[in-house]
Amino acid sequence: MNGIGERLAAPVSRRWRIFIVSSAWLAASKAMNSVQPASFGAMGGMPMPGGWMLSHVWTPTCGHTWLDAAVTFAAMWLAMTMAMMLPSLAPALYRHALATYATRATRLMRAPSLALLVGAGYFGVWLLAGLLLFPCGAACVALALHVPALARATPGIAACIVIIAGALQFTRWKMHALMCCRIEAHGERIEHDVKFVSSISLVALTSLVALTTWTALRDGTRLGLHCVVCCANWMAALIAIGMMNPHAMLCVTAAITAERVLPNQRLIARATGGVCLAWGAWMIARAAIV
Repeated sequence: MNGIGERLAAPVSRRWRIFIVSSAWLAASKAMNSVQPASFGAMGGMPMPGGWMLSHVWTPTCGHTWLDAAVTFAAMWLAMTMAMMLPSLAPALYRHALATYATRATRLMRAPSLALLVGAGYFGVWLLAGLLLFPCGAACVALALHVPALARATPGIAACIVIIAGALQFTRWKMHALMCCRIEAHGERIEHDVKFVSSISLVALTSLVALTTWTALRDGTRLGLHCVVCCANWMAALIAIGMMNPHAMLCVTAAITAERVLPNQRLIARATGGVCLAWGAWMIARAAIV
């Protein structure tokens, strides 16, 4: 038995271990949310011209520095992305573990441990994206605080961002980014890397472990890069609507998961893009009324 058939022959107990690893990521994200010094949703915000609220996630709270604000934002961002991306990441972790068990050499490493390394590389990319995003968001907030006209126009600008995010769902760029992401997640390149590692099984064990660890981290990082590009429009829409809006987070998570794991991704992308366009139009209408 070769290929997929051999991987599907993995013992049920091993599959349960892989499931536990995926669940551990979700538990970790929930734990990170629970250890936040304060609930961002309970902190509220500052009323701004135009009828919107300035979230405190972009500014230091009383008695804290900008460094404290950046660290807190990074922790919140990482917890949020872990909770949002895990449903679409879990199948990729599972396939990576099956590919690991498919070869005798890489079986020396525990697949759940390698799955954790893949997840670490994946969320490391998302953390870096958050660290790059924070100064941009903070600069926009500072500009809105000092330019009342910009503050009044912010709801309309946010609505335009949501509409652009929805329109991008119909473009070739989105289809290309989504296809690259699905290829990475379905493990074609991962299987190639695992076969390469198994071909040098006569190398010293320490060298094999180091190479396998590096391969897992590289696979996770590569998948994370594709995912960040593919989800850029969705994350922009989420930020425009409000990062701590639970309804928006749930909708974006559902859209990302559906276009990532379900068949006929083109139809799903266009359907979710239509919903996003409608949401943006509703935001424009509300901004005009206010």
